[in-house]
Amino acid sequence: MSQPAQPQGPAPSAPTPNVPPPAYPAASAARPAVSAPAPPRMTPYERWSLVVNVSGIIAIVAGLTYSARQITEMGRQTENAVLHSTLNNITDLDKVMVDNAALRPYFNAGKDIRPDHPDYQKAEAIAEMTLDVFDIITRQRKSFLQLWERTQTWDIWIKESFISSPLLRRYFEAKQQWYGPKLMRLYEEAKRERDSGNVRKGG
Repeated sequence: MSQPAQPQGPAPSAPTPNVPPPAYPAASAARPAVSAPAPPRMTPYERWSLVVNVSGIIAIVAGLTYSARQITEMGRQTENAVLHSTLNNITDLDKVMVDNAALRPYFNAGKDIRPDHPDYQKAEAIAEMTLDVFDIITRQRKSFLQLWERTQTWDIWIKESFISSPLLRRYFEAKQQWYGPKLMRLYEEAKRERDSGNVRKGG
């Protein structure tokens, strides 16, 4: 007897052949550089205008620098003039005191002098000169603070002079409208110290 036919499965598929990937065109070489367009050339008028503008700027800077130096020099000369003037005033006052040594107690020892004293007019003139010097110092001190190492010594000197001289206080009270507010402030401070007995002695 013949054997019954065996069922057959699906036929095996044929192997896929190795197909190479599609070839792409090779990358081209580096892109050639594109040269920038040359800048337009300046006309003679434009070159001349540029030179004139630059020269003007240089002249302005030089002028400002020169002006700044001149201002600095003028400020220095002003400071020197103020310093010399103040020192001359103080020196002149010292000379007056030396030439009139007999009147010194009326200015630094608390001694009073009455209007009927033979030297009263001279003492009063010295008091006026002293207050004038004080007023100059108090007015200039703030504006030219850098001229003095210890500006507080001026305040101490002025207040001690007020405390030590009845004549100076009396003359200032009579003529206070002649003098500035800074001197008035020092006078008021000296008066409070004297009235309270808390008199500071400087050096």
